[in-house]
Formats: sequence, structure tokens, C-alpha cells
Amino acid sequence: MKYVLFYEAPPARGKLGSGPEERAKRRWALKDEKKYGKTILEGHMYATGKGIAIVEFDNLKQLANRMALNSPDVIYKPMPLIPGSTMQESMKDHGK
Repeated sequence: MKYVLFYEAPPARGKLGSGPEERAKRRWALKDEKKYGKTILEGHMYATGKGIAIVEFDNLKQLANRMALNSPDVIYKPMPLIPGSTMQESMKDHGK
């Protein structure tokens, strides 16, 4: 299932994050799609320290792995993407 990951990096909370070496190691680890899910849209961070990414997970363990890898620096708020066809079916079921 695809998720929009809203996240807050340390600057959004008035803190310093890990160093560039640690961030590079994490970016390298995220290339393992079987463990961390498939990135559809790379993360985009705004000047506020908040960001957004779109990732596809085969199971919730992949989502948990991604969140654990970046913890405690990054705080995620995952939101599932509902396919349009599923939404259309639900609208018909509810007479809309």
C-alpha cells in the first residue's frame, strides 16, 4: 500500500540533527526496498524543517523499519493513499 509520509526533522523542533555521515548511512540503507519499502517520491523538506515523501510498503514491518531507522531524528506521520477506484466503490455503496 502507498503512504504519504509527513515528517518533521530536528530543525522543525528547534534541535540539531545527526551529522552528515550518519544521514548518508541512512540514505544508503533506504535503498534496500525489501526492508524499508519502495520510494515513489523522494522526501522533500521545506525551510520549516517539515517534509513529505511517498513510499510503497508491502507490509507494515517495512513502515516500522523505516521509522525505526530514522528515529529519533525524524518523526513520521504516515497517511495511507486510498486508490480512486476504491473510493468510487465506497461512494456508490453510500448512494453518492
